[in-house]
Amino acid sequence: MKNLFLILFFSLISFFILPVQAAVYPMPENSDLIGSLHVITVEHGDTLSQIAERFGITIHEMLAANRHLKNPNHLTVGSTVVIPSFYILPKYRNGIVINLSELRLYYFDTENHEIYTYPISVGREGWRTPTTKTYIYKKEINPEWHVPKSIQQYMKETKGINLPDVVPSGPENPLGYRAMYLARWGYLIHGTNTPQYIGQYISSGCVRMYNEDVEQLYNRVSVHTPVYIIHHPDKVGVKNGKLYLEAHTPIHLDEKPSTLNHTAAEEIIRDAQANHISDDDIDWQKVHQIEVQKQGIPIMISK
Repeated sequence: MKNLFLILFFSLISFFILPVQAAVYPMPENSDLIGSLHVITVEHGDTLSQIAERFGITIHEMLAANRHLKNPNHLTVGSTVVIPSFYILPKYRNGIVINLSELRLYYFDTENHEIYTYPISVGREGWRTPTTKTYIYKKEINPEWHVPKSIQQYMKETKGINLPDVVPSGPENPLGYRAMYLARWGYLIHGTNTPQYIGQYISSGCVRMYNEDVEQLYNRVSVHTPVYIIHHPDKVGVKNGKLYLEAHTPIHLDEKPSTLNHTAAEEIIRDAQANHISDDDIDWQKVHQIEVQKQGIPIMISK
């Protein structure tokens, strides 16, 4: 009994101390939502970045969900922080789905009826990750980085750094230790040697993940796994017969509108109404409020 108590004790300690990036949920039946909201109390030494990493939430998501914080850089001990681990599933639910406006990747494991979701980083302004429907055509452990000429030129002109043609595997390699190459040439899902930047628009177009996360994903997906890269700032879903809206801040994409990069709250709500949800059932004032606040949290809009 004493040994059992010690095992449970140290398991709880590790749960609260070790960073937890990935989250896994059973595929819901008759619902478009997974997860739930949590509220925690700030303790001495807590920072928003540390809390975000502990719960597998990007700092981008944490800031949006906690707009009530007067100074997110200096948390007050005893104050409360919302953990936005509550998601409306994206429109596409097959293989890997990356939503640029969420800075989040979803993997639909249909064989085991599970959904994995991970925080990510994607392309910065001027180097945006494009929306596309593609697939994984190659996987590689300990990849070399064949530096694109465009990145070599950019680094030389802006930072005076001369990058080599090839960076070997190792701690200096920005691809980390796992890479999945997309059929859209030049774009990868990979690890990182700068984990502090996960949850930002900072890459040159590739999708970065924590090394622990990309290793888990790498072991689960196979070549030819479909990949959808979308930009859907607004998502709508149904749970227990009630309609929910989740609104994120959009980013600028220099692309023609398509089903991959265009959603408007009213439009997707109208689509949901086709499923026997009448106009009188929608709280349009709340819809407007959600669209203004853009907290990235599913909020019920059914009256």
